[in-house]
Amino acid sequence: MITMNWVAKTVLFLLVSASVILAYFFYISPSNNNVFIIDDALLLSPDDEMHIGRYHNMLLDEYKIDYRVITVKEKVDIDLYALDEFERLKVGENSESLRGLLLVIDTYSDRVRLEVSTNLEPVFTDVFISYIERRQMIPFFNVGRVGDGIFATSELIRIRAEDAKNGREFDDTKLAGSTGGGAKNNAGIGVGKTITSSEEDASNVYAADNPEETLRRYFVALSQNNPRADLDVFTPETQEFMSGLVRTVAQSDNTFRRYQRCEIDRIVYNHDETLAVLLHDLSNRACDPFTFQKGNDGKWRLDLKAIGLGLGHTYGNIWYVDYSRQEVSSIWKYDFGFRDFRFKRPNGEQFDHQGIPYYRPWGFRASHVYEGSTIYKTYGEGTPIYDAGLRKGDVIVSWAGIEQPHSWSVANRMKRGREGLDVVIKYRRDDKYLHTIMKVPPVAEPGKLRWGATYNSNGALSPMVHYVTPESVASELGLKQGDIIVRWNAIEQPEWKDIYQQIKAAKSGDVVIVDVLRNDSVLPLSGVVKAPRKMSEVK
Repeated sequence: MITMNWVAKTVLFLLVSASVILAYFFYISPSNNNVFIIDDALLLSPDDEMHIGRYHNMLLDEYKIDYRVITVKEKVDIDLYALDEFERLKVGENSESLRGLLLVIDTYSDRVRLEVSTNLEPVFTDVFISYIERRQMIPFFNVGRVGDGIFATSELIRIRAEDAKNGREFDDTKLAGSTGGGAKNNAGIGVGKTITSSEEDASNVYAADNPEETLRRYFVALSQNNPRADLDVFTPETQEFMSGLVRTVAQSDNTFRRYQRCEIDRIVYNHDETLAVLLHDLSNRACDPFTFQKGNDGKWRLDLKAIGLGLGHTYGNIWYVDYSRQEVSSIWKYDFGFRDFRFKRPNGEQFDHQGIPYYRPWGFRASHVYEGSTIYKTYGEGTPIYDAGLRKGDVIVSWAGIEQPHSWSVANRMKRGREGLDVVIKYRRDDKYLHTIMKVPPVAEPGKLRWGATYNSNGALSPMVHYVTPESVASELGLKQGDIIVRWNAIEQPEWKDIYQQIKAAKSGDVVIVDVLRNDSVLPLSGVVKAPRKMSEVK
């Protein structure tokens, strides 16, 4: 299980490089870390060894790279030592392609060297290796965070391996004069962060009148390697959050390059236009959404704390909403921005902290309830629901991101939820809308209710439309929020499952005919099916 301490240490990969890889710790089975790590200098904590070992196991599985780490405390010639250990340990033998990397950290001489097997040299050139050592690894080492530095460097190695697989070269044109050849550098372990005059004089970057321009200015700051945590483009919470984080030039470079390939889909605002979510097209799932808050001065600022703690990533750098950290991240405040998506939780309970985004079929959402599920009964003080402040008669309008949930949806999520998971519950009591954040309770003893409440639904005979995505098939068909679907093609009073099967079977160019009940009148609607929106593969 990942501790909050490790999450806090690794969240920087999203804030600066948008590459938090927390998902690896769930996708990858535990490995024997001794295969990858020999920590003679005792620089790494047990947590560091576990997470680095699992990550390097992923590099072996996915990219056929056998990556080892050795820390040394006695005096050695690091060049000869790295070569000798590379041969002695047979680095690369675990890879079917005989691809090997060996990182040597010499604390006696305060040096680092990354040895590369011959068949990897075209990918991991001397310039690239020196670049990641100086611009990624050593800034972490400077403040004594050796494990974080190794982990952060491993992530850039993965990204470079992925780029090479896709035929992209490492762009070293702007590195002339800043990194030398070779793969050996001063480690600077524990010397303290050095602030250069250029960092002291770095200009502020100011928030703009709209989210898109604020984001553009942030990317300009990244391209200029502006290190300030107090930039005006950040919310006050983000400034405080980032003030204690190590930010490296390599991470800034990587983020700037990656987002040049991202295409903005749309910007979604909440009802009073004080919050916004900028969504990128899912044809590139590595392009994270960004969250914004509008200040009292009317300017839009990035809430990087919300996405930094609220999102995770799979081994392919695919973003997902992390349901285990909704409270600490406050990302639940931005639920309105994700209505165009349905979120799948892969592989059942094992990964139910993950919400992987997919476009909704035809761009609308419907269910057999008018508003949500009503608490029919609570079973006394001391039960989780009662202690969270919920009472009989409260109407659940959203449960863990599912809006207008049917009672069976609530019951299913209550049954399947993993203990300790954050659950955001939004509910109506009389004419007030409230929310609470609960932890999923442990499984109850036989004969007892896990949550301490039962529900029923104020249902409709036919599905009711709750949301329509602009410019979608449903929008062009004429569906509107509040419509009750009384006929879908030849099926009268269809169940939602009937509609879903019709949508699943439809082909581009097919004609669809729908009757809806709107304002006490039945209206006939018709349209032509369009091809579904393209999404990149999830890996």
